[in-house]
Amino acid sequence: MWYKRVPFGFELTVRVRPGSGSFRIRKTEDSVTIFLKQQAAGGKANQELMTHLSKLFGKKVSILSGKTGRKKLLLLHGGTEFDLQNLE
Repeated sequence: MWYKRVPFGFELTVRVRPGSGSFRIRKTEDSVTIFLKQQAAGGKANQELMTHLSKLFGKKVSILSGKTGRKKLLLLHGGTEFDLQNLE
């Protein structure tokens, strides 16, 4: 499972692919890969990730770990399990 309920919302474990040409999400039953248009230099890919996910969920999203890596642990502040299951 790529997400876990925590007291303040959900922890999401995702893999990112910077420099992929466009933003898109590939989800399987147990993993999520997020393709980002921006390159990883200067935090641009992280900013793109936070912006898109915040708009998608309508909630704040923070990086808990993995700021410089491709595997990231994110915190979705609030939200529902339904939102996560229907992530596209």
